Order: sequence, then structure tokens, then C-alpha cells
Amino acid sequence: MDYYLLLDIGGTNVKCGIADKNHHFVPIPQEIFPSNATGSAEQILTGFKRVIHTVLDEIPDSRFKIAGMATSFPGPFDYSRGIPYLTDLNKFESIYGVDLREEWRKNISPFQKSEKIPIRFIHDVQAFALGTLNVYPKLCQERVLYVSLGTGFGTAVTLHGKLVTDPVEGIPAQGWFYHYPFHKGILDDYLSARGLTKLSCNQLGSSCDGRMLGDMARNKDCRAIGIYRQFGQMLAEAIEPLVQQHHFSCLVLGGQIVKSSVFFIEDLAQFCLKRNIRLITDDQSYQRVFNGLLESVKS
Repeated sequence: MDYYLLLDIGGTNVKCGIADKNHHFVPIPQEIFPSNATGSAEQILTGFKRVIHTVLDEIPDSRFKIAGMATSFPGPFDYSRGIPYLTDLNKFESIYGVDLREEWRKNISPFQKSEKIPIRFIHDVQAFALGTLNVYPKLCQERVLYVSLGTGFGTAVTLHGKLVTDPVEGIPAQGWFYHYPFHKGILDDYLSARGLTKLSCNQLGSSCDGRMLGDMARNKDCRAIGIYRQFGQMLAEAIEPLVQQHHFSCLVLGGQIVKSSVFFIEDLAQFCLKRNIRLITDDQSYQRVFNGLLESVKS
């Protein structure tokens, strides 16, 4: 049977998935591996090779064939050519300019046998967007802004079902808004895990990550609830002008921080209600990304 190999590569982990030609995901014993993002080029590339071969060995079909591979990777990245260009981000800097598609064609056995097997690259938030479209097909009729709140302020845009990759109608390339000015920095500084950490330092005198804050808020800690409230006010402040300027009719929120959205969504929800904008909070980002990866390699 034909299978698709799917990788979600991040600064901490490589998450893996296998789907068959009927688009069913196949259980595998190990799905998450360290990414060694701060290692040397040799360590990173050898690690990728080891992960891929390990996952291929776990396919429960001795006569399997790989029909395609899709990988999400943080930017800056040339997604059409498969080349990372990360600098000053403390991750994957040693493989700057390396052609990953060519590396895998040379060193991964299924790709050595055939150059016709597609190897696609995509940003994780764009994969999240494609996966969300698969779940909510009516979004293909709308102008949608996707926001992933996690290690950064990740965004993607679809216009009537098509991902924005090139600048269009004032929307930046790839639908990325993370670098837009905000307060004394950029959106990525405030509306992210490190933004929450900074708020916790200011309010509590010590740093707490999103998981700790979420646990505190669920235990009715007024300080944690107040931090989320402040985060939500900033989120609404940042997103409102983006929605108005680009006439988005729907907003989809995902990412790890959204698991605590009940504590910060009120201001943004009120804005969307007044403007008749559809608001979707999706706490299944992990699955949406893999659904999107599958969609990207099938197309």
C-alpha cells in the first residue's frame, strides 16, 4: 500500500505521522523525537535521517511504498525549494542554506529510488490552516485569518480556500503578521509564550509558563486570571486592526495557549460579535497540522 510520511519540525521536537492512501492515520510506537535544533549541521541532518528511517521502520506493512512526504518547518524558509534561512533564533542556524529536499533524496532510501516522489515543505500555521479548511469546508467561501498562539504569534491567511503565499491586497507574503510593530516591540514579543512569561514576571515576580498559568487560573488564582485578562486585551488590540484593514470574515485561533482561551477570549469575542465576524477556537492544533500536511502533499 502507498503511505504518506508527515513531519512537523519545531525548535524542540520533531513530531511524526504516517497516513495511508485512504487518508487514515496509522498508529506508530514513537511519534515525537528531539530536533537537536541547536546542534551542528551534521548533528541536525543525521538526526533528521535517523528519525525518518525510524518512522519508516514502524510502518506495519513490509511491502509499503512512500507516495509522498510533507514537512512543516519554522521560517524564514524557502518553502518551494526546501531551504531554511534561520538566523538569530537559536534554532537550526547551522543548516542555514542547506537544501533539505536534496539531502533527503540522497540519504533516505525511498527517495533514492525515485525522484518522482513529492517532497513538500510548508509553514506549520499554513498546515494548520489547510487542516482547518478540511474540517470546516464552508471556510473556503470566506476571507480567513488563522492565528496560532504558541512559541510565537504565528499567522496564515486563506482567501476563498486558497493559501496566501505572495503579497496580495496589502496582506504580507505567507500571511505573516508576527513582525508588525506593537507597543515597544513586535506582535511576536507580546502574543506568545514568552509574552505570557513576561506578564507573569511583572505580576508575580517570577516567570511562569503557559501550562503553569493555566493550572493556576483553573484553580481560581486571581493573579493568573488577571494575567490572562491582560493578555486577552492585548490580543484584541492587535487583531482588531488586522481584521478591519483586510476585511477578514472569520478568525480561527489555535496553538497551545488556546487551551486556556476561556480566560482571555472575552474582549476578542465581543469585537467579533459586534462586527459579525465568525470566531473559531480550535484546541486540536496538533491534529489539524497533520491533516494539513497530508492535504499539502496530496495536492
